[in-house]
Amino acid sequence: SLGVVGIGNDATQLGDEMLRVSGRVRATGFDIDAAADLAENFEAVEAVDAGTVVAFSTTTTQWSVGKATATSTNDEYTMSTVRKARVSYEAVGVVSTNPGIVLGKRVQNGVPVAFSGRIPVKVTTEAGIIKQGDYLTVSDTMPGYAMKLVGEGQSIGRAVSDYVEGKEKVLMVVQNGLQKLDLAGKHATTTGML
Repeated sequence: SLGVVGIGNDATQLGDEMLRVSGRVRATGFDIDAAADLAENFEAVEAVDAGTVVAFSTTTTQWSVGKATATSTNDEYTMSTVRKARVSYEAVGVVSTNPGIVLGKRVQNGVPVAFSGRIPVKVTTEAGIIKQGDYLTVSDTMPGYAMKLVGEGQSIGRAVSDYVEGKEKVLMVVQNGLQKLDLAGKHATTTGML
């Protein structure tokens, strides 16, 4: 039978893993086939699912740097949790659908928040139909959703797929930053915001 392979441990399976390494791994290359984002686990203080745009909340949780034994209180931190983003300036990432790499230990009520890579994101067409190349920002009316960025403001990413009627999500490259778009809405500059 096929079971989990353990290196430096007793091969007790946690979740759906097939390889469990207790220790550091060094490689000259690493390929991930079906996923395209880098995520970190954060505790969620409200229900958020894949594709939800999130922000840091005022609620906190304890987190340690992950050493087997904490050598001092310097190894422990009070860390923010996440919730649905309500305004553009507070957005930090998107809840991952299928992360390629997840950083951080498993946390209670934890969700993988993508800070980099390609990711499906929930969208609304309230600012217009989204096309490939459009910058996205947080929806004005639907917390946790993205909409097309028009004019200038905080971008959470750039669409790499067109909006399809009846589909809740588009594919986006995570790209947080201030953008000032030209009148056609296609060219952006970060210096225009300074």
